[in-house]
Amino acid sequence: MPHGLPYIASKRLFKAVMFSLSMQQEGTHPDIADSRAAEYWGCSSLQVASYTVAAPPWMRGKGEPPD
Repeated sequence: MPHGLPYIASKRLFKAVMFSLSMQQEGTHPDIADSRAAEYWGCSSLQVASYTVAAPPWMRGKGEPPD
């Protein structure tokens, strides 16, 4: 995980995490984004949150991506 997320084996969980991160980039509070994504994709919000917290700041809409 040098510049991104750790590996997510479940496709459904991966989609939920990416959905949550895209909402966070648009300004949605992380807790709300995690719960909405988890509900939409049928995952646990705690699982989604564990990956979004591990995401680098630039994936959450804070700062610039590395070169």
